[in-house]
Amino acid sequence: MTSFEGFHHANKKSFVVVCVGDCVTDLLIKSRFFARDFLSLPCSVEHSSNFQGTTAIIDRIGRFEIDQKRTFVGNISSGGCEAIETYEGFLEIERIGLSLANSRKEGEEEEEEDERDRVRERFGGSAANVARAIAKIRSNSNEFRNRVKIRFSGTIGNDSIGERFVKNLVSEHEIECEEMVRVIVGERSARCLSFVEESGQRTMRTYLGAAKSKPSIDCILDAFRDDCERTNDVVVGKMLHVEGYALYDSEFFLNMVEKVKEGNDRGERVVVSIDLASFEVVRKSREALMRIFSDDRCKVDCVFCNEDEALALVETLPELFEDVGEYDVGEENRNKGAFEAFVCEAIARKIKGICVVTRGKEGCVCCSYVEEEGSSCPTVFVPAPGIKAIDTTGAGDTFTAAFLFAKMSGRSLFQCCEFGCSCAARVCLVQGASLSDAEWKSVCTRAFEDH
Repeated sequence: MTSFEGFHHANKKSFVVVCVGDCVTDLLIKSRFFARDFLSLPCSVEHSSNFQGTTAIIDRIGRFEIDQKRTFVGNISSGGCEAIETYEGFLEIERIGLSLANSRKEGEEEEEEDERDRVRERFGGSAANVARAIAKIRSNSNEFRNRVKIRFSGTIGNDSIGERFVKNLVSEHEIECEEMVRVIVGERSARCLSFVEESGQRTMRTYLGAAKSKPSIDCILDAFRDDCERTNDVVVGKMLHVEGYALYDSEFFLNMVEKVKEGNDRGERVVVSIDLASFEVVRKSREALMRIFSDDRCKVDCVFCNEDEALALVETLPELFEDVGEYDVGEENRNKGAFEAFVCEAIARKIKGICVVTRGKEGCVCCSYVEEEGSSCPTVFVPAPGIKAIDTTGAGDTFTAAFLFAKMSGRSLFQCCEFGCSCAARVCLVQGASLSDAEWKSVCTRAFEDH
């Protein structure tokens, strides 16, 4: 049995889920252009000389230094998330992004579309999205509605954006966080520009601001010390979910996980889950990743990643996959899902837990280490519902939330993946990572009835 499998037992009458991550407010900008098309656009905005004569910087910027008036280019392709160092740089890119939202391709007829449909503000943050989705699923589960406590920890600036972020978690989702969110005086709350292509693909550029600072590890530990943890011999299941962006501050991340894991020796087991967040995170976090996969003191129990992050793992940490054997990462094999299964098995064996690789419209691959069966790693392939995606923002976070909730409620590996794919697909049909209560009820009712 893996430590994750032990998270659900018949005697566990309640659960505490603590999510840790950045408090990011997203500005979703719907673009008629593919990110790669930005490279060929003539620059038509004021002060265009600051951007080397092209609006391509929206997709390519890795860092913007307002004082030097220059850019450092990063990944050219669509997708991913990179940081903008200054708030002035963020505002300048936001201005260009808003102008693109109202731009048309050459020869394209003008559409009658409300600007509010192309530019929307949403409360985001990867771990916060997971917390919100778990809360919505909880509210639609008769069995677990009063048995799951959700808590969130992060940092905000002393501004109205941060206040509204916390209010959204507390008032609209009944997530406990007011004593766990640290206010950083003199900093602005984090914001993210999310450029959404017509295909639904999104490219994100983030100003971290207050999120560069981290919450108190002691507060996170206190979140698991509930007065009702042991009442009449009722045992509480505990889980810590952390977004991969926390790996950028590896000292904070590793110390937090190590201290949480110290309770395991006292029988106070906490299951630790991580979503690797982006291929950039993987490429820049080699040492920290080696520890969470190999060091028992801070080893995680469940890993979520997508296809790009899985490939980045193989490229960045090749030694992790030596025991599994060599593998051809060619396009033909990747299309069959065999590559993702290869990564899943290697990681599941290393952590003696669960690894899930999501494959977008192709569904997901999941592998779970089972010690009782000769240390085998059964793998499941689950297809995604066939849909035409409008916006993939938050789909991965929603998948993670649905998978974790299903696992918490004792579902099989296949059922966890199936529920995750169903919820993620539904989120892709709306702009932003936010379903209405009616939409959540629909997807949850169907899943609970089926199982």
